[in-house]
Amino acid sequence: MEKGYDEESDDVEGGLPGSPSHPTRKYLRCFAFCFLVLFFLLMLYLPAYNQVQMEKGYDEESDDVEGGLPGSPSHPTRKYLRCFAFCFLVLFFLLMLYLPAYNQVQVREAPIFGWSLNTTRDLHVYVQPDNDTTVIAAPNICSLPKTNQEENEGEDHGLLLLVIVCSSVTNFEARQAIRETWASEAVAPKVRVAFLLGNPAPSVEEEAEDGEIPSSTALQIKVFEESRLHGDIIQEGFVDTYNNLTLKSVMLLKWTSQHCSSARYIMKTDDDMFVNVGAIVAHLRERVRQRKKWQQRRRTVATDAGQPRGPRVRVMPFETEDTLLEGSLICGARPISSTRSKWYAPRYMFSGRVYPDYLSGTGYIMSRAVAKRLFIAALSTPLFHLEDVFVTGMCARAAGLHPRDHPSFSYQRRRIDDPCGYRNSFTGHRIDAAELRLVWSRMRSPSLRCPVTSPAPSSPSTGRPGPPRRRIGACG
Repeated sequence: MEKGYDEESDDVEGGLPGSPSHPTRKYLRCFAFCFLVLFFLLMLYLPAYNQVQMEKGYDEESDDVEGGLPGSPSHPTRKYLRCFAFCFLVLFFLLMLYLPAYNQVQVREAPIFGWSLNTTRDLHVYVQPDNDTTVIAAPNICSLPKTNQEENEGEDHGLLLLVIVCSSVTNFEARQAIRETWASEAVAPKVRVAFLLGNPAPSVEEEAEDGEIPSSTALQIKVFEESRLHGDIIQEGFVDTYNNLTLKSVMLLKWTSQHCSSARYIMKTDDDMFVNVGAIVAHLRERVRQRKKWQQRRRTVATDAGQPRGPRVRVMPFETEDTLLEGSLICGARPISSTRSKWYAPRYMFSGRVYPDYLSGTGYIMSRAVAKRLFIAALSTPLFHLEDVFVTGMCARAAGLHPRDHPSFSYQRRRIDDPCGYRNSFTGHRIDAAELRLVWSRMRSPSLRCPVTSPAPSSPSTGRPGPPRRRIGACG
């Protein structure tokens, strides 16, 4: 926007354009309210005004009858009222003409840092799909021994779930808190947690003085040491900044395709998230069981073609390929025009009026088949810097995939003093290391008794903006 209108700040103060909380709507409501108050006071004033004029001996009928009788159309009070009403209508009409022009002026022309108008957005240049760009590969994350039972039953011996936490290079404490809390549940067979990082961003003051190690080099040394201790660090060759989050998410898709193609499901999340690994694993195991039941039913129907059918078995209707893409669905979101917002979207990067339906990047699950299809689609889609809109919206649409909503995913912050809210959900957002440890200790308390369903998240203003979502798996 030319004026940098704050349609939506980081705290979601502005609301989405067209929503009741949008500033333009607020000003219009304020204008209408002020006018109604003024009109109401004027209506109260007129009878008192006429009464005072009568008490003062107002000349109701002079020789020239210039003023007219009170109540007559030519009375001065009526003339002032008509003039007031006419001026208001003209003002209101001009305001209605101004609002569309005002919104049109907000054309989202200002560039964003790192992705100017002339910067190529061809992901082949940055991702290099034919090359191994991994700095740290975490080679043991996806390796699992195949048991005798799996060999006899012919089961998939890969991971059931790989959780990849997109983390900033400097967030060492957040990663350690995750290891000590919800990632500790991933010690169960077929579940792993890894952290995806980029390269430290070089600063302009990085020249070493008096033999000191530059800050980015020191950070990289700490990352290598962290990887040596825990073996759960994945580092790819790109500069790790906020506006490069799309590169990070596409690198995630690339890494899973090259280094962990046996993982049945992949979850993408962030390092300020709580993830209920146990609940998600139970959800996925039920899905796998239902898919096997459905596949067995298909084989039975194919084998018994032409034979009398037995009792019908009700199973979930699945596609032959597992196309799970599930999280917290956001529908009808519009590009943000304020350059002060971290979600600002210049028109040269997205010229549409409404984003495709997408999943909040705070946490979503996809099957390995979906991850491959998203990666292929990303390579032919011009980069857009908002990673969740790009990957689960634009690329999903290009790949013919349909993201689905699950009510247990949330991009909102839950109350820290409500451990049951965390226990009965899949995710919770905006929780720092100290809060995560506190919530985890309360959740693990033997005396904790929780209802079956989780309470609503505490404050809708703390999450990523989005209109009300229908809990039926799709927007509409």
